[in-house]
Amino acid sequence: CKKLMQPKSDECLLAQLKAGDEAAFTELFNKYRSALYLEAYYQLKDHQEAQDIVQNIFTWIWLHKATIPADISLRQYLFRAARNKCIDTHRKTKTVSHFTSEYMYTKETGANQIPLETKELSQQLTDAINAISAPASRRAFQLLYQEGKSHKTIALEMGINVQTVKNQISRALKILRGKLKNV
Repeated sequence: CKKLMQPKSDECLLAQLKAGDEAAFTELFNKYRSALYLEAYYQLKDHQEAQDIVQNIFTWIWLHKATIPADISLRQYLFRAARNKCIDTHRKTKTVSHFTSEYMYTKETGANQIPLETKELSQQLTDAINAISAPASRRAFQLLYQEGKSHKTIALEMGINVQTVKNQISRALKILRGKLKNV
């Protein structure tokens, strides 16, 4: 694969790497580490991120050495991997900064707090539900609208038939409409 005192070709290093040769991996790492770091640093302007990208590329290469196609240009493969990792890092950074800025805006403006009107409306709705005089109608309404259960499930739980559940809910809604018509 090589003559003494001459560096190995990428094709030779790749063949040896695919066979599990750690020395070939080390030689490959030493050959491309600096150039890949410079490429990543140029893209990201972040020393630690650039180092992490190079480390991730070579870790991936070692773990997936058997699946790397033998007929590729190893140099192009490594540099494309570096560019793709930089793009991924940009995307993650952009997403994180977007959510961080949204969080800070929400925190500073109190946009996530429930307005007083919503609290009052909620209280009026609770009072109206509690004003449903028939306990069966109130229970059927709560099971359907507050707990999200089906008519059939409510019927089984209350020990009545489905049509009776529908009638109870209809009565409850009629009472609620009357209590909340001015809201």
